[in-house]
Amino acid sequence: MIRTEQGYAQIFKIYGKSETEVKEKIQDLLKCGGAVVIYTRRRGKDVHVLAETQAEDEESAKAALKPVAKEIKKALGDMYYSTKENETMEETVVRLLTKYGLTVTYLIRVISHIRTNQRERSSMSARQL
Repeated sequence: MIRTEQGYAQIFKIYGKSETEVKEKIQDLLKCGGAVVIYTRRRGKDVHVLAETQAEDEESAKAALKPVAKEIKKALGDMYYSTKENETMEETVVRLLTKYGLTVTYLIRVISHIRTNQRERSSMSARQL
C-alpha cells in the first residue's frame, strides 16, 4: 500500500507489456465507479495499475482496496511481478530465486531451454509451409 496525494493506493507492476494490453485485461474494472479508482500509468518498461481510494487512514484504505485488489489480481493473472512500490523487476527476480532456493545459473538454463524450444518450433513451422 502506498500513500498518495488522494489517499492510499495498491500498485501492481507489469513488465514487458504495453499499456493497451494491460488495459484490455482490466477493461471491465476500469469502467467501475465507486470509492476506488483504477488507472494505469507507464513507467519506463513497466506499466503500473493502481487502485486508489480517498480513505483518510490506512485501515479504511485496506478495507476498501482488498476486494478490488483481488479482482485486479484475477484479471491480470500472472502478468504482474510485484505489488511493492519500491521493488524493481531485478529485485523481484532475486527475491523469488532466493525464496525457492534457485540460482541465476538455473534461471539462465531455463531461459536457454525455452528459447531453444521456440526456435525448434519456428523451424518446424517454416518447413511445413
